[in-house]
Amino acid sequence: MQNCKWKTKWGTLGLAVIVLAGSLAPSKAQAQENFAWITNTNGVTWKREINLFGHLFFRSSEEPKVAEILVPEHAKISGIIVADCANLTNIVIFTSRLLSHSHLPANGSLFINARESGLRNITCRKTMKDRIVLVGDA
Repeated sequence: MQNCKWKTKWGTLGLAVIVLAGSLAPSKAQAQENFAWITNTNGVTWKREINLFGHLFFRSSEEPKVAEILVPEHAKISGIIVADCANLTNIVIFTSRLLSHSHLPANGSLFINARESGLRNITCRKTMKDRIVLVGDA
């Protein structure tokens, strides 16, 4: 009898360890999440999803509030549309994972449309420097 209880306790402990390990590991949904960090003029930071085509853009009500964009290392991106984001000063790009589309004129480049944005700085890896196409009057 004692032996059965002992086996049950070890079995329960083993099952608990497996469940715990599964809950700590990132899920496929979290690993596939594609976003950038946006900081507004008040210093508040939030996540903005990058769409299926790799584009990051903002609604007209959000444009004046955007101050900085940070694209993390895991992000897959092909374009950033920040036209009319009048208070934007910085874009920081940690990723080198660009989505490529055969219909784009310069496949494998990151297009940034910064018309009337106030953009002053783009920070990126050395390997990305020649892959950025800046459009607009920034």
